[in-house]
Amino acid sequence: IAFLGSEWTGDTHELCYSLYKGAAFAGLAVGEAESVPKYANAIIQNVPFERSLEAQCLYIRSQDCIGSKNQETVDTALAVLGKVGVHIPFAPHSYLGHLIEGVSSLAPSIVLQSMDKTNKI
Repeated sequence: IAFLGSEWTGDTHELCYSLYKGAAFAGLAVGEAESVPKYANAIIQNVPFERSLEAQCLYIRSQDCIGSKNQETVDTALAVLGKVGVHIPFAPHSYLGHLIEGVSSLAPSIVLQSMDKTNKI
C-alpha cells in the first residue's frame, strides 16, 4: 500500500481497492481495529457508494471495537442505511402509538361479535 501512494488512478485503482479492503478486514481480524478507519475511509472516498458498502460496514465495526462513542457509531450506521433507502424514525413511539390505537379499538365485545359472525357463515 505504501508504494502505491494515495492516488487511485487508472491501472492501480482495482489494486488499491483490493489492498485497502484486505488491510481493513485484516485489521479487524487481528484485533487492530484502530487501523481500520484509515483504510476504510480511503475506500469510501475513492469508489462509488454502492461499492463502498463493505468498507462502510468495516468502518462501523471498527468504531464499535475501539470504544468509540455509541452515538457516533449509531449515527454513522443510520447515515449509511439512509443512503440505501432504509429510514429508521427517530420517534418510533409515534408509529407504535398508531398501531396500539388500532388494536385498542378491538374491544372484547367487538372480537366476540366478529367470531359470532364467522359461525353463521
